[in-house]
Amino acid sequence: MSYGYGYGYAPVAAQASVGDRVAFLRKVYGLFFVSLLLGGVGALAGLQPQVFSVTAAHPMACMIFELGLVIACSALRRRRGLNLALLFAFTLVSGVVMTPYLAVMAMRAGTASVIGEAFATTCMVFGGLSLYALISKRDFSWLRGFAVTALFALIGVGLLDAFFFKSDAVEMAMSAAGVMVFSCWILFDTSRLLRSTPVDDAVGAALSLYLDFINLFLDILRLLSGRRR
Repeated sequence: MSYGYGYGYAPVAAQASVGDRVAFLRKVYGLFFVSLLLGGVGALAGLQPQVFSVTAAHPMACMIFELGLVIACSALRRRRGLNLALLFAFTLVSGVVMTPYLAVMAMRAGTASVIGEAFATTCMVFGGLSLYALISKRDFSWLRGFAVTALFALIGVGLLDAFFFKSDAVEMAMSAAGVMVFSCWILFDTSRLLRSTPVDDAVGAALSLYLDFINLFLDILRLLSGRRR
């Protein structure tokens, strides 16, 4: 009987022993923090003129490559060794690919300090929501339907704005909505850690948290840079 177990025979966090659950959470957040560090290293590497010229000139190709790494990491997240290599490769590449966007936001705001402000704000929001979900142990699985629907709505509106509207007001409204949507994803994914994630899927969990953090960061950065124009 496989009730209470995830893929294979690894118990989900809610059914694991206290020691295994604590070890699992430590591993997830350890991988998450390493991923953030590698993303920062990638962003610094992306500032190199040779690298910046490539990412700025071929944004679509870079995004497709980045998306391919995300898909591969998600599909192979339980393949030992390879899962870590893919996670770290993706987070490093994501920082490199993000650099031209960060440069544009800094130019829009008139100062590079807006990037640090956005990062600090994101850390506070992410940390507060994560602690609340972890300490309260509330079940936020009911947010999944809204979060998925809202995410696809944001993508749809973003495409319309890129090709038709090209409106600063729409962009700012989308950023504000994005902050709310990814805040919901943080609550949902953190709650899922405690309830339904197998304890051998730390890489998949860390990937989800990293994506939540980065998307929240980009929306907050866009709001702050737009406010300063």
